[in-house]
Amino acid sequence: MQFQSPTVAGRRFVGRSIALALTLCVVTGEMPLMAQYTSPGALDKTDAIFEENRFKNSIQEAEWNLGPIRLRPWLGVRDASFVKFQDNAVGSQDLASEDDFTVTVGAGLRGYLPTGKLIWSAHALPEYVWWDKNEDKRGVNGRFGAGVFGYFNRLRFEVSQRRLEEQDFFSSELQELTSQRNDISRASLEIDVARRLELFAVGKLTERESQETESDIFPLLDREEESVTVGLRYRSPHGWTAGAAFEDSSTEFPIGARQLSNSGTSELVLLGYEGSQFSFRLNLAFRDLEADAGSEFGVFDETTGAFEALWSPSARSTLLAYSRRDQGFSVDLGATYSLTERQGVRFSFDVGKAVLGLVAEIGEDEFATVGTGSIDRIDDVTDLSAELQLQVADLVNLSLRVRFAEYDSNLDAFDRDVTTIGLSLQLGSLIDKLKLGETGGDW
Repeated sequence: MQFQSPTVAGRRFVGRSIALALTLCVVTGEMPLMAQYTSPGALDKTDAIFEENRFKNSIQEAEWNLGPIRLRPWLGVRDASFVKFQDNAVGSQDLASEDDFTVTVGAGLRGYLPTGKLIWSAHALPEYVWWDKNEDKRGVNGRFGAGVFGYFNRLRFEVSQRRLEEQDFFSSELQELTSQRNDISRASLEIDVARRLELFAVGKLTERESQETESDIFPLLDREEESVTVGLRYRSPHGWTAGAAFEDSSTEFPIGARQLSNSGTSELVLLGYEGSQFSFRLNLAFRDLEADAGSEFGVFDETTGAFEALWSPSARSTLLAYSRRDQGFSVDLGATYSLTERQGVRFSFDVGKAVLGLVAEIGEDEFATVGTGSIDRIDDVTDLSAELQLQVADLVNLSLRVRFAEYDSNLDAFDRDVTTIGLSLQLGSLIDKLKLGETGGDW
């Protein structure tokens, strides 16, 4: 079985995205609240220059002043989770993970120095990751960074360097909690060429490295990713956003990792709308990637991207529908990369001081075979989760999460289930009483 052509694959993805949008419009009977959009691609808001107003708010609300320097302390307790592994096989290798409990705690500072049109910012937010049984997974992570941001009449720019050391599930293929380090160098420029038309350019270098020391599986996907993106973005006064860009990218795997180095180009397209009750965003990337000399990667000529639509029928409830399609690398030595598709819905509503969220997601992971690019492995995925957020006496916010993921493969060796029970603690108004600053974000 061969991967579908980009025309057929892209048509299938766009068709599913449009179907989701039409379904949601029929249910609501109304037109488009802006959702947080985290799909890959330089057209995404998450890849835009950090907003000047958010910097100004942080500077104004800074708890400590040292002359012109403003400091915001931070304290956090998060990722308290009980992880139950029924089966987590990777080919013929089994990680032999056992049920365990983990929690992450941290404390640090964010600093700001405004100088005219420039804002200099730095942060050091170290965290300690603790495991009950897996002592080898214990260690220090953190988020560290420094950058300069310029805000002029028609021009904005960013030059920054960050290190992100965080614990998360390694990939869809390998549902194992592990610490990863990402070193991100970034330069970005935005120029207003017309009243609502923006020219932008982004250059980014990301070095990804596993922090796992007890397994030789995770370092297989250590790599360096480099991309340069140039495009135009238009924002209408009625909530519409449209953009297009061209991206040149390369991924290089070092000696000791899998040899999956590749490079190529992509055309990116973004369409979005933000209204009072309804919003949507469609982000597409038409990718043409080829293997470098000596690489097993093969050819990737596919459409990837994501669609999401958010409806808020009232101030106390929201309904999110989404669809996404992306390429990832495989640790299975018989495959090179995977094509991941997911479709899902999330419903959340307030009950007094509690917020309940329910998520249902289905999809599949298709793996390209080394050498031929054909598919002999397909993992069907069912993912169900629930989250309860509870405010306690206005001082502390608790969040309880339960997630069950089932992977049903056409190759029995890759069947696996993962159950996660998590508890997060946010300090609510206790932050103000103890002068601890906010917990979210880096800058």
